[in-house]
Amino acid sequence: MQELGKMYKIGFIGSGKVATALAKAFHNNGLQVLQIYSPNKDNARKLASSVNAKAIISIEEFDNNIDFIIVSITDTALLKLDFSEINSSTLICHTSGSVSMDVFDKFENFGVFYPLQTFSNQRELDFGKIPICIEANRKTNTTKLLDLGNYISNSVQEIDSKKRSIIHLAAVFVCNFTNAMYSIGENILDKSDISFDLLRPLIEETAHKVQDHSPNEVQTGPALRNDQEIMNKHKKSLNNFSNYAEIYELISDIITDNKDKNNEKL
Repeated sequence: MQELGKMYKIGFIGSGKVATALAKAFHNNGLQVLQIYSPNKDNARKLASSVNAKAIISIEEFDNNIDFIIVSITDTALLKLDFSEINSSTLICHTSGSVSMDVFDKFENFGVFYPLQTFSNQRELDFGKIPICIEANRKTNTTKLLDLGNYISNSVQEIDSKKRSIIHLAAVFVCNFTNAMYSIGENILDKSDISFDLLRPLIEETAHKVQDHSPNEVQTGPALRNDQEIMNKHKKSLNNFSNYAEIYELISDIITDNKDKNNEKL
């Protein structure tokens, strides 16, 4: 992160988890969050009060001298919302991992400011460790977004829309789907009145291993060993859970296939 230079003025469209985390990160690093617009007026007022900003009730109220407007809303809303009232020369960018920056191609200055992280209201994050993927329609705007990102993160990279979409897809697997696996594990334990706390050290160690090694290198389990007896026993135990046996078999097949592919490389 960098020392204070230009005192950027920033506006937000959206007041959800990503917008809240970004707005607070900018505010805490000395930048001015000027205005917040959200269809949810209560959320807009709450976020605005936490970063000394003003909640506005319509897009046309954005200050024409604002440097950046960051749009942090759902992809569906992003594709439907009318941004025509915003000054066309303002640098407008969205935070989506899967939507092209060309959604703003009617503007003179536009881009993407995508923080690669999962956000929740239950945890405070160190933004300095969060990768930020940026993209812009012209070189001067790329420089501005790199500069903006460097105020809050130590990892700001220029990534085009095609690669960002691939990153987002991979992120769904390693984050959203992994959390769904945690939920399955919790449901299995709950049926037998066993605490999920027993699995937390295992989850922590599994996450730690991939910080220093390829996931393929540290894979373990019955599928890797091709232990059919254990696997059949597991699948039988899952008969009372909808789709769980199918998921078990599919992921086991993926583990086996990955093992075979890795052996072919040797």
